[in-house]
Amino acid sequence: KFTRALRSMMIFRELRVMVSSLCGALISLFWSTLIFIITFFIFGVFFADGAMSHAVDPMADVVNSARCMTQLPDDVARADCPLKYYYGGLFKTMASLYWAVSGGEDWSQILAPLHHLPAGYVLVFYLFITFSMFAMLNVVTSVFVDSTMQRSQNDREFVVQCELQGKQEFMETMEQIFEELDSDGNGSVSLSELEERMNDPHLTAYFSALSLDIKQVRKLFHLMDSDRSGQIDKREFISGCFNLKGEAKNLDVAILHHETRRV
Repeated sequence: KFTRALRSMMIFRELRVMVSSLCGALISLFWSTLIFIITFFIFGVFFADGAMSHAVDPMADVVNSARCMTQLPDDVARADCPLKYYYGGLFKTMASLYWAVSGGEDWSQILAPLHHLPAGYVLVFYLFITFSMFAMLNVVTSVFVDSTMQRSQNDREFVVQCELQGKQEFMETMEQIFEELDSDGNGSVSLSELEERMNDPHLTAYFSALSLDIKQVRKLFHLMDSDRSGQIDKREFISGCFNLKGEAKNLDVAILHHETRRV
């Protein structure tokens, strides 16, 4: 009973949807990670091969090439041999590409060593950045957002709670409007009071926002006056607004039904 009561509390509904979405996102995360790995692998092989070819190229700078072929600390390699630091092997290359996409390091710094290679490598790097940031990341993000939205909409308890909360807020708002309409404070609204207050632009705009057509005030009054007392009490007003809100068709149908009954 305690668990059921806890889950039904409004304060925990966002938390429940978030936890459910995070758990449901694990499958999407797996496939997204796989796509990232494949992409980094394909481009990584290309860049690592270019870096290795440059290192063994006899036309390259002999002194720097020989020095960079030795084992150097990361801070020294990053300053003196950036090509080896970023592209000295397949794993390092894939890690560098991940840094470039995720913001772990500015991608312009990762691009700079490629200027020692033929221009095609620089162009391919620009292609990689464009594809990753404007296509791959946006697609992955949209998948996660769509999955979260579907889980939020399919959460039956969440939907019910949202509906109940919306109904409660609507009723509270209608109570406030009824108090504004009840100018003499006797707990009921007459036709004259309703016609007078319906000229208020503030109330008219609010009813329009609720898709409630109030142009036919007299007919609207008779529809709400369920006990035919000539006065609308708070219960009749709130119930009538709740039943008639929505598209104007609801009010039109109700008016037609009322006139048919009078005939």
